[in-house]
Amino acid sequence: MSKRLLKRLSSCFKRRSVRNYRESSGAGLVQVLEVRQMLTAPTLDTLYDLTLAEDAPERSVDLTGITAGAGEVQPLRVTAVSGNTSLIAAPAVDYTTPNATGTLRFTPIANAHGATTITVTVEDGGPDLNLGTSADNETFSRTFNVTVTPVNDIPTLNPLSDMTLSEDAPQQTVSLSGITAGGGENQPLRVTATSSNTTLIPNPTTTYTSPQATGSIRFTPAANQYGTAVITVTLEDGGLDSKLSTAGDNAIFSRTFTVTVNDINDAPSFDAISDLTISEDASEQTVNLTGIQAGPFEVQPMRISASSSNPGLIPNPAVDYTTPNATGALRLQPVANLSGTALITVVLEDGGQDDDLATVADNLMETRTFLVTVNPVNDAPTLDSVGNLSLTEDDAEQTVNLSGISAGGGESQPLRVTAASSNTALIPDPSVTYSSADATGLIRFTPVADQSGTALISVTIEDGGLDGNLGTAADNATTTRIFSVTVAAVNDAPTLNTLSDLNIDEDAAQQTVNLSGISAGGGESQALRVTASSSNTGLIPNPAVTYTSADATGSIQFTPVADQSGTALITVTVEDAGLDGDLSTATDNLTVTRTFLVTVAAVNDKPTVNTLADLQLVQNAAEQTVNLSGISAGGGEVQPLRVSAVSSNTSLIPDPATTYTSADATGSIRFTPVAATSGSAVITVTIEDGGLDGDLSTAGDNALFSVTFTVVVNDPPTLDAISDVGVSEDATEQSVGLSGISAGTGESQALRVTASSGNLALIADPVITYTSPDATASLKFTPIADQSGAAVITVTVEDAGIDANFATGSDNRTTTRTFTITVAAVNDAPTMNTLSDSTIAEDASEQTVNLSGITAGGGETQPLRVTAFSSDTSLIPDPAVTYTSAESIGSIRYTPVADQSGTATITVTVEDGGLDGDLSTSGDNLTFSRSFVVTVTAVNDAPTLDALSDLTISEDASEQTVSLAGITAGGGETQPLKVTASSSATGLIPNPSVTYTSADATGSIRFTPVADQSGTATITVTIEDGGLDGDLGTSADNGVSSRTFVVTVSAVNDVPTLDALSDSEIAEDASEQTVSLGGISAGGGESQPLKVTTSSSNTALIPTPSVSYSSANATGSIRYTPNADQNGVATITVTVEDGGLDNDLST
Repeated sequence: MSKRLLKRLSSCFKRRSVRNYRESSGAGLVQVLEVRQMLTAPTLDTLYDLTLAEDAPERSVDLTGITAGAGEVQPLRVTAVSGNTSLIAAPAVDYTTPNATGTLRFTPIANAHGATTITVTVEDGGPDLNLGTSADNETFSRTFNVTVTPVNDIPTLNPLSDMTLSEDAPQQTVSLSGITAGGGENQPLRVTATSSNTTLIPNPTTTYTSPQATGSIRFTPAANQYGTAVITVTLEDGGLDSKLSTAGDNAIFSRTFTVTVNDINDAPSFDAISDLTISEDASEQTVNLTGIQAGPFEVQPMRISASSSNPGLIPNPAVDYTTPNATGALRLQPVANLSGTALITVVLEDGGQDDDLATVADNLMETRTFLVTVNPVNDAPTLDSVGNLSLTEDDAEQTVNLSGISAGGGESQPLRVTAASSNTALIPDPSVTYSSADATGLIRFTPVADQSGTALISVTIEDGGLDGNLGTAADNATTTRIFSVTVAAVNDAPTLNTLSDLNIDEDAAQQTVNLSGISAGGGESQALRVTASSSNTGLIPNPAVTYTSADATGSIQFTPVADQSGTALITVTVEDAGLDGDLSTATDNLTVTRTFLVTVAAVNDKPTVNTLADLQLVQNAAEQTVNLSGISAGGGEVQPLRVSAVSSNTSLIPDPATTYTSADATGSIRFTPVAATSGSAVITVTIEDGGLDGDLSTAGDNALFSVTFTVVVNDPPTLDAISDVGVSEDATEQSVGLSGISAGTGESQALRVTASSGNLALIADPVITYTSPDATASLKFTPIADQSGAAVITVTVEDAGIDANFATGSDNRTTTRTFTITVAAVNDAPTMNTLSDSTIAEDASEQTVNLSGITAGGGETQPLRVTAFSSDTSLIPDPAVTYTSAESIGSIRYTPVADQSGTATITVTVEDGGLDGDLSTSGDNLTFSRSFVVTVTAVNDAPTLDALSDLTISEDASEQTVSLAGITAGGGETQPLKVTASSSATGLIPNPSVTYTSADATGSIRFTPVADQSGTATITVTIEDGGLDGDLGTSADNGVSSRTFVVTVSAVNDVPTLDALSDSEIAEDASEQTVSLGGISAGGGESQPLKVTTSSSNTALIPTPSVSYSSANATGSIRYTPNADQNGVATITVTVEDGGLDNDLST
């Protein structure tokens, strides 16, 4: 064994040794390898399960961690097998030894699903390093599961062929084949069909039963429609759950085919025409033609002709019609003084499939007839005009003479005269005096009383008609004359019902007296005014009036003067506005007056005395005098008075003594508290009057009035004086010490201390910290923010009184001290609310921004000044300011610079006048600023084009060129430009072609009128720019401007046509010859009447041929017979003449 082989073998084992043996032949040593540990297996990293969808494409699985085993180097082979080859066949392995990685590839079997286990095996070459000797090879396997989930296969349907049909074809059936659920599946199937153009082909109906492989669809093209429609046939399966109703998993497959429906010519149509009945000598009549169409959805040119069966009564009507309008008109007028009937025939002809009215072979026609009846007419009778009349209201009976009465037109029918009034409330229908055949008559009437205004009087003359019988009114003729009668108004006095007298008591509440029967009088309706006055305003003031013109009711209200009695006469006046309806012009106004008496009965008022203040006394006080004031008998009365006083606690205060003289307004009471006592007593003072009889001794009618006051005997508490305090505006909390607090000499009641501010806007009521019966306390206050000035602080010490109860305040005693707090002013900055940013469009109009929350700050009132400036005046100039000092609002105004965009910051500043209130001394002034951003968004300016003049050309004119000028992108812009042009009547002027290069200022359009057409067309030339993005292709932001001009194509009479005629050679004495004429037309699509004439250049040989032709046929013939026994040559000239532009062969 060679050393090299041993070395290679020993490398395959982890533990090994070599021993030397000598061969028996003595030829040398044999080295034997002892194997103490076997080779290790190769390795492969774990493989993870996979889930794939049915029909998934080839899948690769990375293999990693491939080795021959720890530290080994044998060659390796990787193989893989599938446990379910009907799902996944043997996987392919891409691996090169001794790489540590490889790839496994496999593809699921088509239309199969389920699960399989893939086993991947790594095999090494064994100790002999030879993969071909597998006995000593080591293997290592990994497995992983592959799950193939079912996928619904698309169903199948064979392709469908396109179809071509004729318009109005019958129902079509299209067979469907090759229908399956796909991929060998057997779900239920549903077939539907839709049309892309249901106006032409409605959605087809389907005939199919699942799971058949065939079916069909049926459809019928819509009547009178042509064009194309794409039919989509859709096959849907029931999905994995085999339920067509659960559409989420259903699969769909569609086939389409195109149905082409070719156009055929439908007969034109128009609406039936009603028979017409008109009167003899009627003016020109217009008969409207409606519903004109070339046939359902067709657009051929059309023409209309009309003829009369009785042109002696109704000449052939003129036709007003322009194709392709849906309306037209006939104009006809009966021959003067004739009556009878005529049948009018109207023919509508279309241009056929070739759209050419001149080629009549394929044209179709529709004919309508209507009967015109012309009735005989009776001439109207006559009556001379009647002049207008002016009368005064309430005038007597009026007589009006009638003249010029006749049956009219030399007729002699019996006549009847009637008269009627348009306003019988003013002028009743007049009475008539007239005898038939007289040329004169009269009418009489009397205006209705109290009425004014105007009435129209209609006087009617009626004849007996064509039958001479006034009783058969249907054929009677009338003539009416109208004249006006104006009745001038006379003002009647207004009215008001009488008013009853009224009795009330002194000091009664407000009284309301109702007014009724108010009117302007005599049925008039002028505005009315009601006033009222009192004869004794010291008792009854002039009443107030409640009245709305022209109500029939109203009211007056009054309240008697307090404490007064007696009588007053009330006068109520109703005034109308006169004939001019104006209450302010009193000269023509009329009035009516009603009066009534108001009696106010006297009532005894209670006497009066002013209220009395409570008293606080100290023990052992001296005699007290309490003055009485305001003593009266009450209500202005003068009865004798008596004053008395009593005490509720005579052990403290004996009943007071009274000092009073009746009728005095003042008096007094006196009392002395009982010595060495304290407490409280209520003193009642009573005033008594002598009643209505003025006698104090007759108490039954006397009136009493009492007032009370309380006397408390208690020493006041004590408090030391407090020094004034000075602080600055907005100072922090301040504390002031209080001292010398006691209940008073020798007293020990409970005490409480309170404090109040005389200027709450500066200093709120201070807070007191005090515990009774301490001799000291503290007072704390904080000045109101932003306020300055002075406040007087009142500090009160209150004892609990005789009953030691603070709640019963009548006996409590107080001591008060005051001091002044002065708050020195500090200037606060002014204020203004925030301003919102603004976005506006380029070239926007003037903008107004409202300012609010403007103050001098901190409750101050200095003068204020508002200014504003712009950070970019090339975009937004400095705004103008509208502001009046001390207002809280103002505004600024600005207008963006034309054709500019971008952003600018607007800063608005409020400046106050400082502590000296003077804006001009800026050293102490304060300012406050707000700013906001104005964004001006770019706006595409419309492009420009100069105006275009209207144009008049002749029919069949050559190409026209119209120059365009003033073309710009607008507003200084430079976007690319596009010029287009369109015609409103392409049947006359096709859409013009445009010659233009962006960004030239000029260009042109060219057009040629359609041959043989006349009329007007509006040409619209449109300039479109590229918008803000400079891209004509993105039209959303493009700017467009248009100019229009009218092209009038004047009609030119085209030469009529006639096909060429072949020369003819005939024998002498030949019989009559007929030559057919073809191609006869008015030329250029015209429809004038035509006349065919002939002439012979050699009448000795060929007399002038006779013509057989009816206008407007396209064919005719001429006939001639050569003169006997003549031969030679004659030129026959056939002439076709049209009726010209006026359609009149005679002009």
